[in-house]
Parts: sequence; C-alpha cells; structure tokens
Amino acid sequence: LQNSEVTAPLTQLAQAERLTSGEGQFVVINLMQSAILNRVETNQFAKSLVELGLNSSSTQNYRYELSSKGNQLALLARPKRAGLKSYIAVVS
Repeated sequence: LQNSEVTAPLTQLAQAERLTSGEGQFVVINLMQSAILNRVETNQFAKSLVELGLNSSSTQNYRYELSSKGNQLALLARPKRAGLKSYIAVVS
C-alpha cells in the first residue's frame, strides 16, 4: 500500500463534514491508518497532521490534534460545538 492509498479517503472530508456526527470518527480512523502505514514505511511516527494527509487541523465541526512521543502517537478529534462526540486513537 502507498501512503496516498490510505489518505485518499480524506479527500471525502467535505462529505463527512456535512454529516457532522460521522466526521470526527471518519477522520480519526483514516489518520490512524495513515499513521500506522507511515510508521511501517519510515520506522518513525509522523510529527504533524499534514504528514498524514490532513491539510487543516480544524473544520467547522472539529479540531484535530496529533501528539507523538517515543513509540506512541495519539490522535484527537475535539468537537467545536455541543452534541458531537470526541474521538481519540492511540497507536504504539
């Protein structure tokens, strides 16, 4: 698999963003898959969301964060408004 094959679904972000309830989960799952592939290919975790294929850390519904330390990477989707769920993925 090429990194672009995993991050390609992120181009569908505009569609997921309209479905507010599914956006956070959709993005975190795709970022997690991209992070795993990046780790396998480069033997290190990504340092930014851009490296994983996400050009903006914020949408109208969520703010996305990446934290990488040693052998662990955490991805967070924090809702910007009430009624939306938070999502977190940890890869180690």
